[in-house]
Amino acid sequence: MASYELQRRLDTDPEMQNISCILEDPGLVGGTTLLTPVPFYIRWIIMYLMIPICFICSLLWTNGRFRTAQTVGRALVWCSWDTVTLGERPKGLYLNGMEISSSSRETYDTVKQEKLWRESAEVVRLKEGEVALKGWK
Repeated sequence: MASYELQRRLDTDPEMQNISCILEDPGLVGGTTLLTPVPFYIRWIIMYLMIPICFICSLLWTNGRFRTAQTVGRALVWCSWDTVTLGERPKGLYLNGMEISSSSRETYDTVKQEKLWRESAEVVRLKEGEVALKGWK
């Protein structure tokens, strides 16, 4: 949701209108070190039961919900450099792996986008002069 609002704001700033904001959904990624702080018994279940299942699913369905870190990395490189499928300057796209997709209906609600933007700026205590984006408020 915030990426659509960010793209809209980038497009209104003459100095930043050539910047593209793309949202890449990584899916469920196995084989990373994100589980380190998780208790041992939960980590064991995930590592020895879930990750093998995820790995097999990622081999069968390359753009499925379960992906390896390599698959996600490949998709990130693809969306950063591909100009054939995505165009020269893709803007406000939601990608599911390596395919253009649609996000949930709620993410397109401009009122909710604006509210999320405003409240996020308040939470991080963003101040004038800390942002190069014109009209960020």
